[in-house]
Amino acid sequence: MYRIPLLLALLLGGGALARAQAQAPATFVLKGQLGPLSGPAKVFLRREGPYQGAITDSAIVKNGAFQLRGTLLLPSRGRLVLVQQGKRRRLLTGQADNCLFYLEKGQISFTSPDSLGNATIAGGPLNTDFQQL
Repeated sequence: MYRIPLLLALLLGGGALARAQAQAPATFVLKGQLGPLSGPAKVFLRREGPYQGAITDSAIVKNGAFQLRGTLLLPSRGRLVLVQQGKRRRLLTGQADNCLFYLEKGQISFTSPDSLGNATIAGGPLNTDFQQL
């Protein structure tokens, strides 16, 4: 008589544990080298999916280099937007220098001699496939 409730409790508890492990946050690192930039600049991370394009993080660009760290539950598309000092309005109007990529676990590198729009993106299987497309 006690076997059925015990078995049911074990099955339900095991399913919840499996779901918690499947949705454990993964870490990501975005590193970039964009060549020499004149004046101060900042990169903004916009996430797609449940964030609906919201700006979720930013970093100051020094000597063309930047780095962002964070966590994610599932891979999703993201967009890096570069805004130089005094041109923040371009961020709001969508005219700023930007690039589309897949935000996934691990390190993702952005390399360009001049801008994000011309950047080569390396890191992770999703971004490798996306670059080939």
